[in-house]
Amino acid sequence: MRYNNDMQSLEYVTVLIGATLPALSFLMQYHFSAKAGTLDAFKRHQMVYWGDWLLVPFAAIVGLLVNWANIAWLLAPCLKVNICWPSGTRLEFL
Repeated sequence: MRYNNDMQSLEYVTVLIGATLPALSFLMQYHFSAKAGTLDAFKRHQMVYWGDWLLVPFAAIVGLLVNWANIAWLLAPCLKVNICWPSGTRLEFL
């Protein structure tokens, strides 16, 4: 019985970490925009500015519903896209 409780706790911690990734993405984009002096352009782009915050509850729900043991091999490419793509496309179109 202890094994099931430990696994459930681990699952909730993993979901919590996964749900904070969009917020972390927003904070990184905000930091890099402030550092580059493009904060005004960043704030005018509403999808970037609010979209990451809308994805936090979505990420939590998906994290609870998906059986991650079957698709764990997708985690590294998804993290790379989630972190690298927004900043790369934003810099390209400034």
